[in-house]
Amino acid sequence: MLSSKTISIKHDLMANILAISKLFNKLLVVYKYKFPTKLLRHFVPRIDFVKINLFKELILALIKNPFHIDKIQSDFYQEYLTIYSLEPNNSSKIIFLLLKKYWLKTLEPIASINHKNKRKLIYYVNHWLNSLANQKLLFKNSEFTPITIKNLQKNLLPGIKNFLNDLITNEGYFDIKTNGSTIFKIGENLATSPGKVICQNDLMELIQYLPTTSKVYKAPILFIPPCINKYYILDLSENNSLVKWLVSQGFTVYIISWTNPKASLAHKTFSDYVINGALYAIDIITKTNLSTKVHLAGYCMGGTILSCTLSYMQQTNDLRALSATHFMSPLDFSNLKDLNQDSLNILEKSINKTGYLDGRLLCTAFNIVHANELIWPYFINYYLLNKPLQSFDALYWNSDPVNLPATMYNFYLRNICFHNKLRQPNELKINNLPIDLNKVTVPIFSVAGEQDPISDWQTIYESIKLYSSSYNKQFVLSSCGHVMGLINSLTDHSYSYKSSNHNKTNTILSETATAWLENSTKHLGSWWPYWLNWLTDIEPVQINTMELNTNINLNFLKDAPGDYVI
Repeated sequence: MLSSKTISIKHDLMANILAISKLFNKLLVVYKYKFPTKLLRHFVPRIDFVKINLFKELILALIKNPFHIDKIQSDFYQEYLTIYSLEPNNSSKIIFLLLKKYWLKTLEPIASINHKNKRKLIYYVNHWLNSLANQKLLFKNSEFTPITIKNLQKNLLPGIKNFLNDLITNEGYFDIKTNGSTIFKIGENLATSPGKVICQNDLMELIQYLPTTSKVYKAPILFIPPCINKYYILDLSENNSLVKWLVSQGFTVYIISWTNPKASLAHKTFSDYVINGALYAIDIITKTNLSTKVHLAGYCMGGTILSCTLSYMQQTNDLRALSATHFMSPLDFSNLKDLNQDSLNILEKSINKTGYLDGRLLCTAFNIVHANELIWPYFINYYLLNKPLQSFDALYWNSDPVNLPATMYNFYLRNICFHNKLRQPNELKINNLPIDLNKVTVPIFSVAGEQDPISDWQTIYESIKLYSSSYNKQFVLSSCGHVMGLINSLTDHSYSYKSSNHNKTNTILSETATAWLENSTKHLGSWWPYWLNWLTDIEPVQINTMELNTNINLNFLKDAPGDYVI
């Protein structure tokens, strides 16, 4: 006779299986009963003859050079035995890491494979090896196996339910869930700083935040956020809000909130984002504010728009930019390895069909490039181990992307990323005017994240060097990554940053990023006050709040956060 405990376990198991079958049927409805074909497109790779030919080329090259293989194998075994003698209890991890290292070394010296194809091979092999890592294999994961086999109904089956639920929620689009997002709501516990939407066009809303001090700085700050994300990264929860901190220091802050375009805006160009986005915002600010000059700041892709705006203003003798700050903004794409002509053509064809780039696709692309940090940990914990996801405001923002118009994104991808035209004077044109960053003469401040998996800090360092070398430039290296390197709240004392010539202007940058790092000074805490000192050194003029309120245009369309962010 079965015990009550055994009956209970079997009952729970059947309940989970029944729940999964119901979710499976729901998924069929989502796919309009075209399930097998449409879903397999996500999980079963199509026959890619480009990859097949690449690996055929590799095999033929290796056959012609057997001594190279012998050398690689010999080096592998020698290094394995050396490390194993020091760490005998960690052999599986050692084998994987060494296999990855020597597989990639196998590709490097083969002269018969051209540089472009070698880069492709390294990319494919790298992802293939990552997918085979022990911690990612279903029945070899040391944490997964003992838990799931003993408690199937507590881990794997609920994990499968999580997986199917996410597919249904995203209408069949496979997007790894990274955040327990149910507690967050824009306007309630995110983007809550008091502000006003003062103008709107089809690309953006402009939000104004007034200072909360008796003395205020005359020159305001305009933030240009990435147009692939929503602006509230600058105004997260109360303790993580750069906006709240700046208004408490006496600054008037303006932020562009980009629209979330669909096919009707497919014709919008990159020039539109400069002219009808950044420049339009500057027009409104300088017409409705006491100051005729503005501090400009751009984050990530917003920094790319900022750089083009600065050069365009220089070309048109527009002197309203007081300073420019880049947050994690790559402008030099020399090290971009994962984009080639084939993938570019495929992307453009796909985007032109819909009229816009689905923001989720770009987020997934970023995640794939850094799968070990941004995909596998969440996949294992949530879909295999059924561990609850943490609720974290920055991760919620990261999973809340914005679409991009087809024309604009195709231009950005081909001209700025693939052909790297920002690095080449006068090669890129905005509204028919050539762009040359070396002619930009405003003071430049650049922040990079030491742990940034999206834009490595050395690339950010090389990017700031594209600006004229004879003007004030500052570079700061935050100890954090792409997001938390920006949201460097003063309440978190675990942060630190590096700078050179602390609290001094007219900094001459070192020739290389490595040289800069060797000469830099480490400081505990947030870099925000250092940046504030830099801004106020450039324009120290303050006025009374009453004078600001008397002269500033207080007309507005609606309260922040506005319509476009929702």
